[in-house]
Amino acid sequence: MPINDFITTALNISEDDIEDLNVRSDEEDLIITLKLKAKSLDCPYCGGNVTIKDYRKVKILSGDMNHRKTTICLKKRRYTCKVCGKTSMKK
Repeated sequence: MPINDFITTALNISEDDIEDLNVRSDEEDLIITLKLKAKSLDCPYCGGNVTIKDYRKVKILSGDMNHRKTTICLKKRRYTCKVCGKTSMKK
Protein backbone atom coordinates (compact mmCIF):
# COMPACT_ATOMS: atom_id res chain seq x y z
CA MET A 1 0.00 0.00 0.00
CA PRO A 2 1.52 3.39 -0.99
CA ILE A 3 2.21 5.72 1.95
CA ASN A 4 -0.34 8.34 0.79
CA ASP A 5 -3.08 5.70 0.67
CA PHE A 6 -2.12 4.49 4.14
CA ILE A 7 -2.28 8.03 5.58
CA THR A 8 -5.54 9.04 3.91
CA THR A 9 -7.19 5.80 5.02
CA ALA A 10 -5.84 5.94 8.59
CA LEU A 11 -6.83 9.59 9.12
CA ASN A 12 -9.99 9.58 6.97
CA ILE A 13 -8.82 12.53 4.85
CA SER A 14 -8.39 13.08 1.12
CA GLU A 15 -5.02 13.49 -0.56
CA ASP A 16 -6.05 17.05 -1.50
CA ASP A 17 -6.11 17.93 2.23
CA ILE A 18 -2.36 17.31 2.60
CA GLU A 19 -0.12 20.40 2.43
CA ASP A 20 3.19 18.89 3.51
CA LEU A 21 4.30 15.27 3.95
CA ASN A 22 7.67 14.04 5.19
CA VAL A 23 8.60 10.38 5.72
CA ARG A 24 11.64 9.31 7.72
CA SER A 25 12.55 5.68 8.30
CA ASP A 26 15.23 3.45 9.72
CA GLU A 27 15.39 -0.27 10.47
CA GLU A 28 12.95 -0.08 13.41
CA ASP A 29 10.80 3.04 12.96
CA LEU A 30 8.74 4.78 10.30
CA ILE A 31 7.89 8.41 11.18
CA ILE A 32 5.43 10.32 9.02
CA THR A 33 5.12 14.08 9.58
CA LEU A 34 1.99 15.60 8.11
CA LYS A 35 0.57 19.11 7.81
CA LEU A 36 -2.93 19.66 6.44
CA LYS A 37 -4.02 22.56 4.24
CA ALA A 38 -5.73 25.46 5.97
CA LYS A 39 -9.47 25.73 5.51
CA SER A 40 -11.74 28.61 6.39
CA LEU A 41 -13.46 27.90 9.68
CA ASP A 42 -15.94 29.58 11.95
CA CYS A 43 -15.51 29.81 15.71
CA PRO A 44 -17.19 26.81 17.38
CA TYR A 45 -18.24 29.08 20.29
CA CYS A 46 -19.72 32.17 18.62
CA GLY A 47 -19.53 31.57 14.85
CA GLY A 48 -17.07 34.46 14.31
CA ASN A 49 -14.05 34.54 12.03
CA VAL A 50 -10.89 32.77 13.23
CA THR A 51 -7.19 33.21 12.47
CA ILE A 52 -4.34 30.73 12.88
CA LYS A 53 -2.72 31.15 16.30
CA ASP A 54 -0.05 28.43 16.21
CA TYR A 55 0.57 24.74 15.58
CA ARG A 56 0.71 21.76 17.96
CA LYS A 57 2.27 18.41 17.13
CA VAL A 58 0.08 15.42 17.87
CA LYS A 59 1.63 11.95 17.74
CA ILE A 60 -0.56 9.10 16.55
CA LEU A 61 0.83 5.60 17.01
CA SER A 62 -0.56 3.53 14.18
CA GLY A 63 1.00 0.13 14.84
CA ASP A 64 3.38 -1.72 12.58
CA MET A 65 3.90 -1.19 8.87
CA ASN A 66 6.41 -3.40 7.08
CA HIS A 67 7.60 -4.68 10.50
CA ARG A 68 8.46 -1.16 11.73
CA LYS A 69 6.79 0.87 14.47
CA THR A 70 4.84 3.57 12.65
CA THR A 71 4.16 7.01 14.12
CA ILE A 72 2.19 9.78 12.42
CA CYS A 73 3.10 13.29 13.64
CA LEU A 74 0.26 15.61 12.73
CA LYS A 75 0.78 19.38 12.90
CA LYS A 76 -2.62 20.61 14.09
CA ARG A 77 -3.57 24.27 13.86
CA ARG A 78 -4.89 26.22 16.81
CA TYR A 79 -7.19 29.10 15.97
CA THR A 80 -8.14 32.31 17.77
CA CYS A 81 -11.52 33.92 17.25
CA LYS A 82 -11.46 37.59 16.22
CA VAL A 83 -14.84 38.15 17.90
CA CYS A 84 -14.81 36.33 21.26
CA GLY A 85 -11.05 35.73 21.60
CA LYS A 86 -11.39 32.03 22.45
CA THR A 87 -8.89 29.48 21.17
CA SER A 88 -9.95 26.29 19.43
CA MET A 89 -8.40 23.41 17.55
CA LYS A 90 -9.93 21.69 14.55
CA LYS A 91 -10.66 18.03 15.35
